[in-house]
Amino acid sequence: MSMTFTGGCLCGAIRYSIDYPNDKLPPSNLTTQNGTCQCTMCRKFTGSLLPQSLTVQRSWITPDITTLPTFKTYLSSANGERSFCSTCGSSLTFNYRRDDGEIEFYLGTLDEEVLAGKIVGEKTDENGPHFEREKALGSQVGKAATHIFYENAVPDVTDNLQGKKFWRDRASGKPFE
Repeated sequence: MSMTFTGGCLCGAIRYSIDYPNDKLPPSNLTTQNGTCQCTMCRKFTGSLLPQSLTVQRSWITPDITTLPTFKTYLSSANGERSFCSTCGSSLTFNYRRDDGEIEFYLGTLDEEVLAGKIVGEKTDENGPHFEREKALGSQVGKAATHIFYENAVPDVTDNLQGKKFWRDRASGKPFE
């Protein structure tokens, strides 16, 4: 059995579905890339202080997004490339250049219904109007297990994360809490 996560870029030119096996949820071990990266390249590429990605097997994804006309890649280092939509500029993935059958999706590309839940109503309370939502699948993938390039943490902003931390990447040292 699997859970289906849907997502895409801002303009909708790139849409995907990920059939994520239930036995892999939540993705929380050190060998599964479910985490944040505070390297300068990830921050600049996503425009975010704390980009978070999830590694999936390419075989879990439909369609093969690399064949879509607006899917473009940027070789950001000798070891990695980043993908984006050439129409709207949405950051989509990071991928190591080794061919291991995996790709890392930025979690912000998942659909709102997946991350926050389907809207089932609206109510107003003392804080103003807001949506009522069904339970979301995002709780299964949204908790980062690891944090890399912690040496770039922003004091008093991104330096108090729970989980395993690495000063640089996972291959360059032991994790600490």
